[in-house]
Formats: sequence, C-alpha cells, structure tokens
Amino acid sequence: MNDKNIFHVGDNNTLTHLSQISQINSLSPYSMSLQHELEKYRLLFEQQTKEIELLKQQNADLRAMINLLQKE
Repeated sequence: MNDKNIFHVGDNNTLTHLSQISQINSLSPYSMSLQHELEKYRLLFEQQTKEIELLKQQNADLRAMINLLQKE
C-alpha cells in the first residue's frame, strides 16, 4: 500500500479524493475493490448525515416541548 491508499473514514474530502483516485486507476480487481469500499463508505456517510439531521430536529422538538411545559 502506498501513501495514496491511506485514509480516514468519514471525511468528505477523503471520499472525494478516493473517488478521484479510483477514476484515474484502471479497473483492476484492486481498483474495483476500492470503488466498492468507497461506495459503501459514501452510503454510510450519507446515512449518518441523515441520522444526525433527524436527531437535531428531534432535539429542537423536545426543547420546544420543554419550553411549553415550563410555561404552564
């Protein structure tokens, strides 16, 4: 493995960089494996981003409920 293949999962810039690397390389089995891993992490990143947004909305809703209950 060379320096280009070392990365930290979850960094959007890293995902973009890996995508660019995989487009440059030929479709060797190793490249295809990297492409598969990239897609898996992209989907995971997307899912976690949606979950974070949902949790933020739930947090805001709970704060609003608490404020209403405290006013009563």
